[in-house]
Amino acid sequence: MTGTNVRSGVSIAVSFAIIAIAIAVAFATLTFGHTAHHYLANGIANFLLGGAVAVALLGIITTLRGQFGGIQDVSAALGAALAASIATSLEELGDTVIFSNILVALIGATLLTGLFFLLVGRFRLGNLVRFVPFPVVAGFLAATGWLILKGGLEVSSDAHLQIVELGYWIDHAHVEQAVLALVFGAVAYLLVSRFERIAWMLPAIIIVGILGFYVVTALLGTSIEYLEEHYWLIGPLPDEPFWEALKLPDPALLEWDVILVQGGILTVIMVAAIALMVTQSGLELAIERDMDAEGTRFRVRSRHP
Repeated sequence: MTGTNVRSGVSIAVSFAIIAIAIAVAFATLTFGHTAHHYLANGIANFLLGGAVAVALLGIITTLRGQFGGIQDVSAALGAALAASIATSLEELGDTVIFSNILVALIGATLLTGLFFLLVGRFRLGNLVRFVPFPVVAGFLAATGWLILKGGLEVSSDAHLQIVELGYWIDHAHVEQAVLALVFGAVAYLLVSRFERIAWMLPAIIIVGILGFYVVTALLGTSIEYLEEHYWLIGPLPDEPFWEALKLPDPALLEWDVILVQGGILTVIMVAAIALMVTQSGLELAIERDMDAEGTRFRVRSRHP
């Protein structure tokens, strides 16, 4: 391995790490920000650990060199909807009970999804997902985009968004934060689309965005306390190390009659299967090679003899 390859590999790894951390924090905030706000720091820590485990396992078992992975966007969005449903059912019991039940539901959905994929591979049914009708796939992509956009607006504005109650959202939301989030997202999309072959473009945008935010607030003389109070920052978060923020669910607080009736868990499994097909097709186009989804591991085959 040459020095150039090492530098390239390190650059890509650092770029992916920045993106993965940003995604984990964003999806943890989407999941726990409105359901168990007092345990947001614990949710972020658990999402970061889950993302790290996913990346490590994928790096160990993949047959495609240089492949990275992390928290799946659509599954995280559906997980947030699942969390909201549980929080609504248990809202009278407080954040401690809600957090434990949401965490167990998310862990269960993750394990069942993994078991489903393992069985699909074991019985060599992986390519059956290719027979899903194209309108279903297109609708899936559209719904995924809407869930992520809606979740981003809810996180940035601190208000629940429903199209049929758009006036209520405008009246109760932090509109300035939502508008700034939309502008930042649009700029990031345009730059990444324009310079799609530059691997570090997206992490660079994230870093510049964060630094630019603090430069502007410093020039305006705005304090951190003011930013937290007016919902410009996530928090306030407790001042404790990452490992101390990791929190397991309390078995004594679990409401199994609420968890087991959540249809969202099955939805996560089925949608994850469609997302796998979409991801596989995208990878095949990117690397110009076929991927065999039958078996317990992806196999990569050359398209050329």
